Amino acid sequence: MVWLDPPGTLVGPGGALGYAVRHGLTPTTTGGPTKFIYDEIWKTDRCPHYPILTPSRNPDADQQDAENRVSIETMKGLLVQAEGKTGTQGTSVTDEGLTNILNLFLYQKQGTNPDFTTLHQAFRAGPVAYKLLANCTRRDVQETIDWYHRLSYKDHDFHCGPAMRRLRKVAESPQFRRRCQLRENPTDWAAFFNAGGILMLDGASKKNLSKTDLTLVISTVMLMVLSLVRSGLTRELILIGDEGQTASFLDDNIAIAAAEAGKWGLTLDFCLQKPFHPNPNVQQAIQNFDTIYTTKQIDPPAVKFVAELFAQPNFDPLAVHYVEERIRLVDEEDTSKWITVEGTSESEGSTASGATHSVTKSFQLRPVKREEKDQVERYKNPDLQRREYEKMLTRLNPGEFLVKTGNAVAFEPVLFPMLERPWAGLNYKRHPRVTLAERKCEIALDLMRQRPEYQVSLASQPWTPSDTPSTDDAADKLAAGEL
Repeated sequence: MVWLDPPGTLVGPGGALGYAVRHGLTPTTTGGPTKFIYDEIWKTDRCPHYPILTPSRNPDADQQDAENRVSIETMKGLLVQAEGKTGTQGTSVTDEGLTNILNLFLYQKQGTNPDFTTLHQAFRAGPVAYKLLANCTRRDVQETIDWYHRLSYKDHDFHCGPAMRRLRKVAESPQFRRRCQLRENPTDWAAFFNAGGILMLDGASKKNLSKTDLTLVISTVMLMVLSLVRSGLTRELILIGDEGQTASFLDDNIAIAAAEAGKWGLTLDFCLQKPFHPNPNVQQAIQNFDTIYTTKQIDPPAVKFVAELFAQPNFDPLAVHYVEERIRLVDEEDTSKWITVEGTSESEGSTASGATHSVTKSFQLRPVKREEKDQVERYKNPDLQRREYEKMLTRLNPGEFLVKTGNAVAFEPVLFPMLERPWAGLNYKRHPRVTLAERKCEIALDLMRQRPEYQVSLASQPWTPSDTPSTDDAADKLAAGEL
């Protein structure tokens, strides 16, 4: 199970972490197998590590190349995510530069562990570039990077500048740098999830976590999870994300995953404040989720959209709105009930003998009239059925949901009982500002950070965004055997 919570309220001490501590899910020793990892993203010390751009290990060379191409395309989308883009389509220079340098990072000899945060320095000739070129397993990639090194300053800025600036911008994030620096995987995440492990990411900020840095870390973890489930896990994995619009970590990769998650054994649960998403692909994927829960809506566009989402697949052209009664008169068929009607007619005329006056009487049998009531069914039109859902959405009470499972919608609100507070009854305090519940969570977190998975050994030297030009020629050093 993976919890992604940008605000931090869902997985904090008063939420999922509190339940985990109370029910004994958190580790109680510094040894033994790992089954629970809690990552406060704002921290930059004693934090877990997530692999970045892991190469394919497929024995088929063509399949390996195909899987690596997908990984690179996904990574390029992550690098331009801060600019509000979903990929590098339409910017050929940026796309080419990122593709070449990511190929250099990906196709390294097995056993080497390059540093992703220094990858932007490989565009210039220098120690970083020399080391990567020496361990690169593709000659065409080496030649491309060597060509970059021999460009003039003006040409170099045109061909390499956009890609180099994006890589440097990503590497400037301290939270990303501490967690997503290395390609190799110190923690066996596949074994962790196969053993039923729980990973929680707390995105609460202490005035030191920007939206861009938060999105980088969460998106990297999501890409790692998608890579693991595509490779095959022995257990079903549930991924829960809160505030998908706030952190903007939902992108085209998640849209694709949502469309085919079922065949991988992946369950996606996302919480959105409003049913709209700026990415149309994500919006389409959200609408196609198997199960959708909605609470009370008061925003008019949101009410209309959700009502349409719930009403459209369940439109019933035979749904009756009301029954109209009409009265008509019909003749009684029983002749014994017929009535005799007497008719009289008078006429005046003149003859040769004088004026005449005649009276004529006639009799007719007429049937008795009786009333017949006809019931005419008036059916609901699509607009009327949608307005019924709009009415329900605006009147839901706390804890009530409208549920859509596939094409089946509960026509009555479903009540989900509220969970008890994880520390109910423990209202006394050991400290004027720290409750007993919070103190227990602090002790559990401190113990967890002493475990090996939090003690990732990263580069000891301080990070510098050095990308100054160099006159060294990597190709000459390779040819001379100096690398």
